[in-house]
Formats: sequence, structure tokens, C-alpha cells
Amino acid sequence: MNETESGLFPALEKALQAATEPLDCNDLYQMPAIKKRAASVSRVSDYLGNLWRKGRVLRVPARDLDDGRSRWRYQWKGERASAPDSVAYGPKVLAERPSLLITEDGNVVTIELPSLVISIRQKSSGAAYLESLKRT
Repeated sequence: MNETESGLFPALEKALQAATEPLDCNDLYQMPAIKKRAASVSRVSDYLGNLWRKGRVLRVPARDLDDGRSRWRYQWKGERASAPDSVAYGPKVLAERPSLLITEDGNVVTIELPSLVISIRQKSSGAAYLESLKRT
């Protein structure tokens, strides 16, 4: 059973830095230091996804396993990270020109010009309702 998830990120980082090959969430969950901090394998998978989106780890397609344990294995970025089939996280590029870059990352669209960056994000669906309450 988990004591707390507060130390899960550092535990995952330490385990991945010490690993000699990419590991999946199931491999990591079997480690006592991880298992005592994570509620389930799914939580480990969620935290690994966050590390990947932050650009701290590389993601490699998992080996074909009959049990379908996981789709991805993770490897700490660094000198040993040399997997040719790894996937680094980056926002989706919508348009790219010499002086213009437009990307989408979730609900945020970013327009980058040589001396200006514009970020556009979608309001939450409850925003209109909250605005109507202010007017009454």
C-alpha cells in the first residue's frame, strides 16, 4: 500500500537514471521504492507521462508482449539515451515559416514571431456562466 505519492517523482527519476535500459511502468512499479509511493501501476504510468511531457525522459515503443502490459518504455535523457526509435515530446506544429511558428499544445495555441510570442488558450466552459453571475 502506498504511504504518499509526494515522493513519487524523485523516486521515478532516481530509478530511471540508474537504469541501463528503458523501463515500462510495470517494471518500475515492481521496485520497492516506487511501489511504496504509488497507489497503482496506472499512477506510475501517469507520472511517467508527465515526465515525458516535461521533456525529462524519452519514450520508446514497448516490446510486443502478449499480455499487453504497456505501450511505452521510458529512459532518462542523458548520455546513455541513444535509442533510435525514441519519441521526444514537442507541441504539434501547425505552421512554420522562417519568421513565424504556430504550435498547439493541448488547449494552448502559441504564435512565435522574431520579437513577440502570443499564447492563446481556450476559456473553460464554465467561464461564460461565471461572467453571467457577475452581471446580476
